[in-house]
Amino acid sequence: MSAAKRRRKPKKPKLKEIPLIRKKPSESIKGDSFFQSTPVWKFGLIDMDGKWGWEKITTKQLADALAKVKNFEKQKWSEILNATHGRDNKSKHHRVSTERVCGEAQKRLADRKLDDLQELFSLRLSAKIRIWGKLENEVFHFIWFDPEHTVCPSLKK
Repeated sequence: MSAAKRRRKPKKPKLKEIPLIRKKPSESIKGDSFFQSTPVWKFGLIDMDGKWGWEKITTKQLADALAKVKNFEKQKWSEILNATHGRDNKSKHHRVSTERVCGEAQKRLADRKLDDLQELFSLRLSAKIRIWGKLENEVFHFIWFDPEHTVCPSLKK
C-alpha cells in the first residue's frame, strides 16, 4: 500500500436530505413559567420529631391540613403567592430567611443537616397554623407542621 493511500482523511457520511423532526423537547419549569405552574408536593425532608414534628399532629389537624393542601393544587403559584390577608394586605404564603426563624428552628435545621438552606417557605393554613418547607421551582418539600405559629412568630405592632 502506498503512503498516499494511508494518509487519506477518513470518510464522512453525507446527508441526502435533512430528516423531518416531529417531536419537540419538553421545557423544564424555570423563571416565569414557575408562576404559571401548580404545586408539586414532596415529603422526603419531612421532620417527624421535634417541636414541629408531624408525629404530634392530631387526626383533625391532619385532615384539615390535607384539605387545604389539596385546594392549593387547584391554584397556580402566582395565585398562592399573591393571596393576602388583613387590612395591610400581607401575603399569606411567603419565603422567610432562615436567619429570621427562631433559634430553636435554626438548631433543628442544623441537627437535620438542613442548615445550608437560605430560606424556608411558609404556607398559612389559618391565623396560627403554618406548614413550613423548602420551595424549589414548583416543588414544595414539607418539613414542619407549626400549629402555634412559633417557627417565626410575627412581630406585633
